[in-house]
Amino acid sequence: MNILMMGSSLDKLIDAYPEDLGEGFSLSEAEKMGTAVKFNHRGNLIAIGCVDGALRVYDYDTLSLISHITMIESYPISAIEWFKDYRYILVACSTKVFICDIIERRCIKKIEMPTPLIRTYLCPSNESLVLCCTVDNPPFLVNWQTDERRQLPIKLHEYKVKRKDCVGGLFTPCGKYIFIGNTVGQIVVVNTETLRVVPFQSHPVDTPFHISEDVNIDLKSKQVVTNKFYFIVQLEFSKNGGYIAVNTRMAIHVFKVEFEKTRNGEFVNFTKIKEFKNAIMHENYTLCSFLNSTTVHNDSSYLLATNGSKVLIYEYIIYGELVKILECPYNENITALTCHPQNFKYIRPVVVTATIGANILFWTKHVVENWSAFSPDFDEIDCNEMYIERENEYDNDCENEFKTALYPSNLEDESQIIDIFAKPSDMNTFQDENFYIPTVPSLPEDDEKVVFEKKQVTPNQKKKRPTKPPTKKKKTSAIEDSDSDYEDD
Repeated sequence: MNILMMGSSLDKLIDAYPEDLGEGFSLSEAEKMGTAVKFNHRGNLIAIGCVDGALRVYDYDTLSLISHITMIESYPISAIEWFKDYRYILVACSTKVFICDIIERRCIKKIEMPTPLIRTYLCPSNESLVLCCTVDNPPFLVNWQTDERRQLPIKLHEYKVKRKDCVGGLFTPCGKYIFIGNTVGQIVVVNTETLRVVPFQSHPVDTPFHISEDVNIDLKSKQVVTNKFYFIVQLEFSKNGGYIAVNTRMAIHVFKVEFEKTRNGEFVNFTKIKEFKNAIMHENYTLCSFLNSTTVHNDSSYLLATNGSKVLIYEYIIYGELVKILECPYNENITALTCHPQNFKYIRPVVVTATIGANILFWTKHVVENWSAFSPDFDEIDCNEMYIERENEYDNDCENEFKTALYPSNLEDESQIIDIFAKPSDMNTFQDENFYIPTVPSLPEDDEKVVFEKKQVTPNQKKKRPTKPPTKKKKTSAIEDSDSDYEDD
């Protein structure tokens, strides 16, 4: 949409939220339900992971299929992470992590974990580090280039019931820290480089932070008692990392995060902002996400939460109230949720949801076009009217004026230096971005499925030049004379 046509409607896009269903499409088969959806950093590509292990990459503007890769094992894809150059993408499937080349449609690296993966994150500051959150084990920090694995040294309280703790982690947007939460409601912060635990300002050094500010501990066994209200299932950061949302299914807690450095070291300060509970429908929250802001320098004040087939939009900074409910047209449960990164100013907020019926829905905000922005004298009318020309309205002889204006002597020096290479200030881009990815033409069903090759090649490894082709043997064919007239007499 042209920015000039929107005119005064630009103010409506600042800190806005989606209100209507814009468009959508359905995947080819019902069993290919979307389980993970992720935009790239620029927002022009969207990757969809399916329940059968297929990865589909679409162009956001045209919704055309760019690449289609099928994993070796037909397990649901649990996580998707984009690299900065947009050519490579990280996919978590069952107990394996794949790094795929979407242009050549093949796998270049495979990482195997001992237990199934819950979530996988790519470090924003160092793309060689991958945080793998597994079942029944603390998270692993894996360097996929050197195959080095380090288990995070976290000390969490044990359950009263003897079983292993299921934990999950998340990188901060800057990639300097890792936040880890468990099923008891405790949160630990670890430095990415040193792997040292960063203490909280109002807590002792060796004790983790609890979202309820008090831990329910059994006095006899001195172990934490399980409580379903503090069962952390998801952690999400806002765009600039100023806020963190903790999803416990029964409620969503929003905290303000601040890091302070003193002579004694660095500390984390948690301030509770809001707590949202689904008191109307009394149902659990499945997913949550912050709505990205229309400006890069500010965080949006809206929080998204999915509940069955509904997307609930909360305002968490000022009022802390429910402002909008988006309902899926087919009453299908939502399986994946993501927001457009909105790295440019004045872009409509876009939210993408994947449903259990293999539908991909785009929710956005409709903006009324203002045609009077072209000229202040432009009048808009409700319906067509007959225009009556005024006398001598178009009879002015302006040919001479037009000719004299073309001479260089009459032209003013309006030369301005325009920098077409510098990137806009409101654009969150990277130096390694790849701006062009060719679209793959439609292929038959047999040729569309691509299986990974056994040989693994890293992105930095150069391809070997082919050797000289072997010399081809010349084909000889016997020529028979079909003419009988040339026989000897």
